[in-house]
Amino acid sequence: MAIKVTIDGEFHQVSNKPGETILETLIRNNIDVPYSCKLGYCSVCKCKLESGQIDVDDDFILTRGEKSVGYILACQSFPKSEVSITYDYL
Repeated sequence: MAIKVTIDGEFHQVSNKPGETILETLIRNNIDVPYSCKLGYCSVCKCKLESGQIDVDDDFILTRGEKSVGYILACQSFPKSEVSITYDYL
């Protein structure tokens, strides 16, 4: 499945392997995105899901408000369809 990511105004599109998280796909494709623990505890990999569907392992660190506006943890998110995400540092 395709993962489209915009980070710092730069667009990338990569293919996800079955069983791979969004973060694992981005790292495998040498896309420099923020992350730290890879376990869902630190929220450094928080990004916004602009479109598509995901399965989530554990996102307890995110608030209801963050989830309600589309924030996800890339390290805990598995694409179920083509997805588009953005990293916003403003």
